[in-house]
Amino acid sequence: MKYFFAIVFFLALVLLANAGDACPAIYDPVCGVDGVTYGNKCLLNNAGVRLDHEGPCEN
Repeated sequence: MKYFFAIVFFLALVLLANAGDACPAIYDPVCGVDGVTYGNKCLLNNAGVRLDHEGPCEN
């Protein structure tokens, strides 16, 4: 039983470490170097993408 709790605790730590920062729900579009429009800079950073330019990406 103690192994079960140790495994659950470890998995919780892994999930929290990979959760990223909570981003505000403010739409301020930015374009990443991957050609994807992100809702704001926080979402772009959480995706691990560099900024190409502010504003939506052109298709």
